[in-house]
Amino acid sequence: MAMKQTQTKYYDCSDVGLDMCFGATAKNPSNFKKILHEGYNRNSVVSVGVSGNQVTLNYGGAHGYKADRVLKIEDGVLSSINGGEFHIDSVTTDTVVLTIDDAPVSIEGGFSTIIAPLGWDLVYESGSVHIYEMLHIDDTPRFVRMFFEPNIKYRASVTVCIGKSYDADEGFIDDPNALQLTKNIMATAANIPRWDTYVGSSSYANYTYQQGFNGPFGHGAFTGSKYHLCFQCGDGYKNNGNISHSVYGIFPTACLDYEILDYPVLVAVLTNTAGNGIDRVVVIFAPMPFHPTTGLATLQLEIYGCVLILLKR
Repeated sequence: MAMKQTQTKYYDCSDVGLDMCFGATAKNPSNFKKILHEGYNRNSVVSVGVSGNQVTLNYGGAHGYKADRVLKIEDGVLSSINGGEFHIDSVTTDTVVLTIDDAPVSIEGGFSTIIAPLGWDLVYESGSVHIYEMLHIDDTPRFVRMFFEPNIKYRASVTVCIGKSYDADEGFIDDPNALQLTKNIMATAANIPRWDTYVGSSSYANYTYQQGFNGPFGHGAFTGSKYHLCFQCGDGYKNNGNISHSVYGIFPTACLDYEILDYPVLVAVLTNTAGNGIDRVVVIFAPMPFHPTTGLATLQLEIYGCVLILLKR
């Protein structure tokens, strides 16, 4: 078996150490940080078995890892191979099997592992605002400002703005071509694109994955890399926990000689209420930035309830 790529990673919201419900307003900032920047579920390896390129990590107890995640080895000899990141082939309660080409024939235990984050740098954090540095398709940096809804009585939401630069002191996007409506937003507002849910209540604020799954929010999962982020979530649509109703994310684009559109695409929703209660949601597929004057685009094509937002060239 050959080593598998680790650039694109998968996270299930039920994972040990993540335990995420997107409707849990109070926990979204820390949960996004785990996926994008920190990783989660740190454990210590007791011993290691090697057979060719098959490496078995023995934890001496339950580790909580699942197959098809990417494991990050934080120290020891394996941390210098492939950046210390390896696809998990299989697991038992207390072991993890990895494929590592050119692995040493003998490896000592005593090192730690976590579920690897996407590798986005957290360049600013203050209160409900995080700014992450991701990579554009040409390996140049793009800065993603996330404003997490702070009011636990309101719907869980994340308002996103993407730019080529940011103000490190004030914590806003200062790129004039970025979406000006959301570059420094500090309060949730209606009629702006964001990652959103249908229902809000303070009783959901600290929900675990299982509480959300059994309640209105259902299953959730993330996939991504340094270049993109995509996640599905049960957002409380019709209070049916079995429906993963929404897909949100940031996706790479290729733009030929048109600087104003040289940004990733933000997939979000546009709602006509700010905090609680909701009458209308339309899916937005929008090249960033939006129109610099109106904040929205000048052309809309409605297709089966979705709106494709285009900028006038």
